[in-house]
Amino acid sequence: MPSKRKYFLEGKIFGQLHVIEFCNGKYKCKCKCGKEKYILICDLTRRKYKSCGCERRIDDKFYNKRFLQRFKAKTERLANGCLKWNGFVNQCGYPRISYKGKAYLGNRLIWELNFGKIPEGKLICHTCDNPNCLELKHLYIGTPKDNMQDCILRKRHKTPIGSESTNTKLTEYEVNQIKIAFSKGVTIRYISKKYNIGKSTAFRIKNGVTWKHVNI
Repeated sequence: MPSKRKYFLEGKIFGQLHVIEFCNGKYKCKCKCGKEKYILICDLTRRKYKSCGCERRIDDKFYNKRFLQRFKAKTERLANGCLKWNGFVNQCGYPRISYKGKAYLGNRLIWELNFGKIPEGKLICHTCDNPNCLELKHLYIGTPKDNMQDCILRKRHKTPIGSESTNTKLTEYEVNQIKIAFSKGVTIRYISKKYNIGKSTAFRIKNGVTWKHVNI
């Protein structure tokens, strides 16, 4: 039965890679360093790989030097000692930094570049309460519990109330109208149907269990 393959690359050499055999859509290649790697046909023919990755590891020192130059260009030293990141940040204000083709949270990347891999389940927290800070002296490793306790201790934790909560259908204006209706004798059943809420929700509003901050 004739082969459907377009290329027969066994025995050929691509950079530091020696093609050994074809297997399940990939070529088994042996690098000059001795390591074996399976690579797609298209990646070989397009010369995407020249080694198993060992050449790139050799260039790490040069890459890190350029990365450090870019990093310094996008950071700013503040009066309080924080190292502010002036590049892209996520919705929570934490820096997002690209390193070797991947995007990382800035505080985690800086920690790993200096101290190695972060243990599973651990976080990199700030002593300065500034999520945009990348000063190594302001970072420490902790658990989610440590981070929450620190958040509460520094009074940064705010429980969403009213329409700020993602679990509510109502707004402060609607609750105000509901309370006015209750003061006029409107039934819980009517309110529940009109505002498409559960009777228990309407009952808690009527009795001031929830939405205490809304006054009529």
